Amino acid sequence: MKEFNESDRQLWQCMEAKFTKDDKYIKCAKGHWFTNKTRKVKVSDAAAGEDLVKKVCQNCTDYNEMGPSLLESEAGWNCLPKTA
Repeated sequence: MKEFNESDRQLWQCMEAKFTKDDKYIKCAKGHWFTNKTRKVKVSDAAAGEDLVKKVCQNCTDYNEMGPSLLESEAGWNCLPKTA
């Protein structure tokens, strides 16, 4: 897993990141492509703590940050320790 820099813009912290109607993907409400192949990121990848620092987001004029970047230890929710 890639280490996050505090200055990196993360998809999850952008107000334009939206779930698709089936809740299986995250997409950009402004229609930006995350790679040359797709406009969507699997929610299961985000849940597993996969990298949500997308190159397209770094210089995006539509990026609308909702808060500070996540720490690497906070990424994903499937990898959190189980609580009783």
